[in-house]
Amino acid sequence: MSALVDSTTAPAIHASLTRLRNCHREDINAAEPLVTLTASDRLVICPEYSRIGLKHAGEVLRVRESVKSRLELAASLLPPDTALIVLDAWRSAALQQELYDHFNAKLPPSVDRENYIFNPSKVGSAKSYPTDAPPHRTGGAVDLVL
Repeated sequence: MSALVDSTTAPAIHASLTRLRNCHREDINAAEPLVTLTASDRLVICPEYSRIGLKHAGEVLRVRESVKSRLELAASLLPPDTALIVLDAWRSAALQQELYDHFNAKLPPSVDRENYIFNPSKVGSAKSYPTDAPPHRTGGAVDLVL
């Protein structure tokens, strides 16, 4: 098995990360429109919450325009035969609550729920999410794997 990063690939990866950091420095703006993520050879769309049967999850994943461009750039910088697999993006309030209920029900009683899982009814509290705009609710965040 070979390592993903070695002495020959490290400089190229560092250069790619530098390009990503210097590109699109503007903040995700809540007024920025949501757009549909589209699949490519290096960007795979796999709506996980729809797959597991959550009723408020859809097959189409949406993000802010600038998030889409960042994902496309990141995907283009990946080594050959590697892709980003996007599992989730923008979430409605109903889906956020459904996720909380779904995963909260699966936790064993010994888990401190206040510090383990996002409670959408506590937006703005220090114990949950500290602002009124959690990133998934604005289209400014994605869940992904390589």
